[in-house]
Amino acid sequence: MKKYIEFLKQVESLNKKYASIYFNVELEALAMPFWSWDEIQAGLKQRKDWEVDASLIPFYGDWHDLLCLNGKTGEIVALNDDREVLCRWASVKEFLSC
Repeated sequence: MKKYIEFLKQVESLNKKYASIYFNVELEALAMPFWSWDEIQAGLKQRKDWEVDASLIPFYGDWHDLLCLNGKTGEIVALNDDREVLCRWASVKEFLSC
């Protein structure tokens, strides 16, 4: 996770720049704001209750649908309420380009 702290600390600032994201080649509106650093930290404690794998760091969503950073690989994944992966971005850089 240490490699990705800078991204996670700054992800909230994306709210000012972006209102949508390419999600499986379709442009999707971002209905909620990206989480603040404090919200991300609080979310780490809720992963087990919401059945989110411990390797994933949620940074956007309503706990039913989430965007998470894989702290081991740097991959970003979109999860649905059943915790199925709906979309993947290979890296933070690839995610930011969408």
